Amino acid sequence: MMYRIERTQQLPVSLDEIWKFFLYPGNLKKVTPPDLGFHIVAGGEGMMYKGMIVTYDIDSIFRMPFTWVTEITEMEEKKLFVDFQRSGPYAYWNHQHHFKAIANGVEITDILEYKMPLGILGSIVHPFLVKGKIEKIFAYRMEKLEELFGVYITPAVIQGI
Repeated sequence: MMYRIERTQQLPVSLDEIWKFFLYPGNLKKVTPPDLGFHIVAGGEGMMYKGMIVTYDIDSIFRMPFTWVTEITEMEEKKLFVDFQRSGPYAYWNHQHHFKAIANGVEITDILEYKMPLGILGSIVHPFLVKGKIEKIFAYRMEKLEELFGVYITPAVIQGI
């Protein structure tokens, strides 16, 4: 079974500024929950580019470390990038990051499609062990991005409408 999560966040920064932040894989640690034990092992140096391979260690649900390898399979400057799991804990993982300028800021949309390993067993444990953890990772990231860049206020609220 394929799962899909879509999240959108608005931030009060320019498209240039947010793109520059996401362009460096090393910044991922700043928006990843500390309890995941996230650590880039290789490939996270410098700016992201299509074809870039990033290898990192991360703790699993059961606190057992594993290595995850992703490739940047698509990249359009200041519009989107896609990280695709080459090897890791999922049977399939494709994470799209979309960016667009909006009034007084930027909008980020994440579209994650993934498939659990272990067939039916993976589908059984998904709602109990995995889905909530992925949701918490997205919530943490959104909170950290607001700490780093501020809280977006819609133009109508700014004008008192």
